[in-house]
Amino acid sequence: MNENDLEKKKLVRRCVNLKQETYDEIDELLVKSQSGNRNEFIEKAVKFYIGFLKTERTESYLLSTFTAVIQGTVNGAEDRIVGMIYKLAVELAMLNRIVAYDRNFAESAIDQIREIAENEIKKDL
Repeated sequence: MNENDLEKKKLVRRCVNLKQETYDEIDELLVKSQSGNRNEFIEKAVKFYIGFLKTERTESYLLSTFTAVIQGTVNGAEDRIVGMIYKLAVELAMLNRIVAYDRNFAESAIDQIREIAENEIKKDL
């Protein structure tokens, strides 16, 4: 251990004011907590609470981060699906027009049929 580690492990005397009821509860739970004395019990309790607070913040952060990532993924998939559905609808409308003309159309009519089909689909959206 280096000097810095030893300094961190050194006990520091501070005054802690607690209600008598709290001291009584500590005394009742000393054996159950496997603490040798009140100081050890209080240090374990404080470390536990610090861990709890850090975990609570971490969970909040992770939850918001995961939510943003999932939302972005869903939105991206949604946009792609909508685009594909649009393209399929245009093709289907165009096919319907072609069949309606009973295949008696000129090559130049394909572009016109597609434009008409796209306009029909856009109008329905």
